[in-house]
Amino acid sequence: MVLAAIAAITLLGTRLVPVNATTVGFVYLLAILAIATGWGFLEAATASLAAALCLNFFFLPPAGTFTIAEPENWVAFLSFLLTSITVSRLSTRAKQRAQEALERQREMERLYAVSRAILLIDPSQEVGKQMANHIARVFDLRAVALLDRLTQEIIRAGPQDLPEIDDRLRQAALQGTFFQDPVQQTTLTAIRLGGEPIGSLAICGTLRPAGRRCAICGDALQVCGY
Repeated sequence: MVLAAIAAITLLGTRLVPVNATTVGFVYLLAILAIATGWGFLEAATASLAAALCLNFFFLPPAGTFTIAEPENWVAFLSFLLTSITVSRLSTRAKQRAQEALERQREMERLYAVSRAILLIDPSQEVGKQMANHIARVFDLRAVALLDRLTQEIIRAGPQDLPEIDDRLRQAALQGTFFQDPVQQTTLTAIRLGGEPIGSLAICGTLRPAGRRCAICGDALQVCGY
């Protein structure tokens, strides 16, 4: 698809509407920008290299060869290649930042939903069960297990279960330990109040991008519920 776009521009500039090297170079850059925005840097870099070769072969004299006769054409060729790669990189980076901003917005919305749900908890019913259900629902987790250190009660929520997690929950509540299993997509962490563990939380969900922090516990995780 990427090479087809460059080939179409080359055909247009050589056969249908003959243009000079400057005009076709500008059209190449627009196409590369669109490719970088729609696909990514690797595709855009491939298009940049293909466009530079086509520009050299079809539009820079002597046409029909990969030889560049005049020094100013070398400058034009290298400038085009560097510009196209730079445009590709900048466009890809802008796309990534926009995606990260969207993910942060979604995270804040879900955190707000959890906070609001906790404020509206009915004290006449089991509080821990309501909290676990809210966390599982808002973050679309497959399973949630919540341990109250004082009562040692384990509260579960979600469509699935977390087998063999009870001992780890108690250890995390007592020692503040952290556990993560990327294969099973399970994360377990202590719940702290004033730096002291007062309970523990285990979640099972889908993988999330590396380097991000969990919206629930704040630790740098690879596993989360969305």
